[in-house]
Amino acid sequence: MADSGGTQQTTTLRAVLGRWHLIAIGIGAIIGSGIFVIPGPAAAQFAGPAIVISFIIAAFGCALAGLCYAELSAMFPLAGSAYVFTSKAFGRLAGWLVGWLLVLEYLLAAALVSQAAASYLADLAGPGAASSELLVRFLLPVVLLSGAAALAVRGVDCSARAVALLTTIKVGVILTVIVFGARYVDVDNWRPFIPENKGTWGEFGWSGVLRGAGIVFYTYLGFDTVAVAAQEARRPQRDIPFALIGSLTICTLLFIPMVLVMTGMVDFRALNVANPIGVAIAAAGPELHWLGT
Repeated sequence: MADSGGTQQTTTLRAVLGRWHLIAIGIGAIIGSGIFVIPGPAAAQFAGPAIVISFIIAAFGCALAGLCYAELSAMFPLAGSAYVFTSKAFGRLAGWLVGWLLVLEYLLAAALVSQAAASYLADLAGPGAASSELLVRFLLPVVLLSGAAALAVRGVDCSARAVALLTTIKVGVILTVIVFGARYVDVDNWRPFIPENKGTWGEFGWSGVLRGAGIVFYTYLGFDTVAVAAQEARRPQRDIPFALIGSLTICTLLFIPMVLVMTGMVDFRALNVANPIGVAIAAAGPELHWLGT
C-alpha cells in the first residue's frame, strides 16, 4: 500500500472495524469531561439559556470540518488522519509537523482525562483517598493509562469492544440526566432566553451566543479520531464518512436536550462552577439525590 510519501509499505493493521465500531469510537471521543463542565460556565458568563444555540452553531462548524475529513478519508483511507492529508497536500515536512502536533494533542488529552478519572474514582473511594495527592495525581492515572495501553496492545478488536462499552455508559449517563431531569425543568429559568447584552461584546446578547459557540466548540473535539482508524476499517470509503457525520449528529442530539434540561432546572447564573450538572441536580431537591451521587 502506498504511504503518504508515495513509497510502498506493507501494513500489519487488521481491517476489522465496522460502521458501528467507528461510530462508537467517534462518540466516545467526543463525549468527554467537556460536556459535563463547559456548558455551565459558558451559560453563566456569556449566553444564558441561549447556550443551546451556541451548541447548534458549534455543531454546524464541526460538521463542515467533518465533511472535509470525510472526503479526505475516502480519498486516502490510511492510518494517520491529518498527518496523511497534510503530507499529500503540502509535503512530508508539513505532514511531519502536523503528525507530531497530533501526538502531543493525544498525549495531553490522555493525561488530562486520566487525571480527571482518577479524581472521580478517589472521590468514590472516600474522603481519605480523595485527599491523598500521591494517589490522585500519580498512582491512579498511571494505573488507568497502563490499562488503556494493555487494551491497545491486545489489538484493535479488543479496544473497539472496550470503547463500545465505555461509550454506552457515557451515553447512558447523559440520557439519565435528560430523562429524570426533564421532570424538574422550570420554564421560568429560560426567561429571558437571550439575556440582554451588558454593553461589552460577548457578555450576553447575540454576541454572547457567538462567544459561547467558540467555547463549547471544545466539547465536540475528538470526532476526527474516526479518521485515524481508516486503515483498520473494513470499508473505509463508505464507513469513515458515515461514522464522522453520524457521531457528530448523535452527540448533537444528546447535547442539546441535556443543556436545555440543565439550564431549565436552575437559574443559569448558578452554573458558573466546575460541576454544573451536580448543581442543577441539587436544585431539584432530595428526589434526585441518588442521581447526583
